[in-house]
Amino acid sequence: MDFVKINMTSVDILPITRLIAKSWFGFEETDTQRIIIQDGIEFIRNAAKYQIKYDVILIDVAGSQIENDDETVCPTPAFLKEETLENLQQMLLPNGTFIMDLIYTKHQYNETLNTLIKDRLLTYFDDCYQEFNGVMAETMMYCSFEKGNNPIENPLLFVQRYDKIRPLLSFRQTHLENLYLQWQEIKKNEALNKETSQTCNKNELLMAYRSLVTNDKGESVQMKLRHTEAVVECPIPLTLEDKDSRRWKVNKKYTSLRYPRQLIIGPFLTGTMQIHSDKMYEILLIGFAGGLIPNYISTMDFVKIKMTNVEILPITRRIATDWFGFVENDSQKLVIEDGVKFVDKAVKNGAKYDVILVDVVGSRFNTKTALISPPQAFIEPETLENLKTILGPNGTIIFNVLYTHYDKTFNEFVSLSVCLCV
Repeated sequence: MDFVKINMTSVDILPITRLIAKSWFGFEETDTQRIIIQDGIEFIRNAAKYQIKYDVILIDVAGSQIENDDETVCPTPAFLKEETLENLQQMLLPNGTFIMDLIYTKHQYNETLNTLIKDRLLTYFDDCYQEFNGVMAETMMYCSFEKGNNPIENPLLFVQRYDKIRPLLSFRQTHLENLYLQWQEIKKNEALNKETSQTCNKNELLMAYRSLVTNDKGESVQMKLRHTEAVVECPIPLTLEDKDSRRWKVNKKYTSLRYPRQLIIGPFLTGTMQIHSDKMYEILLIGFAGGLIPNYISTMDFVKIKMTNVEILPITRRIATDWFGFVENDSQKLVIEDGVKFVDKAVKNGAKYDVILVDVVGSRFNTKTALISPPQAFIEPETLENLKTILGPNGTIIFNVLYTHYDKTFNEFVSLSVCLCV
């Protein structure tokens, strides 16, 4: 980042990390980049004691051992104790930013705990906001001493900040990217209609999302899963007649969730699908939910696709059609059937697919293997062999794998399915 002057101190408790970072990841220690091998809590305590100040403090610490009563995998519990948070508060400069990566343990995660941690941080900082990923077992917490310094209360301010740095970055920040694209659309509409006197809200920007969320439970696991999230377009100008957001149009070109992007781009990265090819690619999606993935794929005018979507729950057809704008046609078909049974029939019928996407969450978590997705039935050797059989030459199969704990059985799943993923 040659567009900003940075003096960075990195702290890690493991001496081997210095060797790994230098030998394998090209890390170089310089006058502006250094790594200190020390316990993070001890470093924080000393920094507060000697009144060392920082503009930005990033906490991204995962413990090597997880106890049953631990609230989080990351950071370790010691970083959420009052003494540590008070020291971090003293180390942060008045205009500083504190960011903490939070990953919850499988036994302790719930909304009450989520709120508890946020409230704990708000004891030491004036403003904190969270950004969730699709599984919501991990959140990124941003805190500062400036109340209202968040994209919920001040979306336009954050978009304008993002607009300045966006051209300089080699990546895109998911939530702010969606805000930015909406902002660009609003500016374009306002340019076309000079007489528009009303905007979406007082901040001149309203981001509206429509989500399909379930509270799923295992024997000892409770997890909120966001299966589908679509951006809906705010009418410009916004009038009383348009205030019912249920009638707002879904923008199928955007997805704020991370995992659908990986499923969509995967076949291009593996070389199965080529842009502007004359070939009609056959795609099988098992796990339809609200139709987020087929909706996005339907906007891809640079590739020919015929897509079969399989979902076990009949209600999803109405949800996808009424709330997420899904349209069945010659290139998009929805089949209501058990996914494993569909695959079995496909083998018997000699069906072949260029791409198979498995994005299935069971109604009960597999507590034996700690897998949330896919369900046990999809990792049985017979099902994996059937999936391999219906995958065409040069085909790609992608599994969305969610787990509450990385264990031996997850490794067994990878070993079973690796032949399908190469």
